[in-house]
Amino acid sequence: MTESVVRWRPRLFRSGLALMAIAFALYLFGIASVNVIEPVTAKLRVAAWLFVIGTLLSLIVLTLSMFGSGWKRIGLAVMSLLSFAFWYGLTLY
Repeated sequence: MTESVVRWRPRLFRSGLALMAIAFALYLFGIASVNVIEPVTAKLRVAAWLFVIGTLLSLIVLTLSMFGSGWKRIGLAVMSLLSFAFWYGLTLY
């Protein structure tokens, strides 16, 4: 393999880790903010938007996790797959 091919794979994997951290922060923000919104329709609208954004972030993280090397990619992929259930749980208010 050439040296240029080896460099971009870890960068993409690290960007997946960064996006997972952003998704986790967005989830915590969603848990805190959805509870204080008063009308139920507004609460559902905000939870639905957070669900869409969080699910797309998790899907991107799942894709970027495949650029890791060895067993590291399994952990990020599992976290990404588990986050789909958490995002769905956010909409069950």
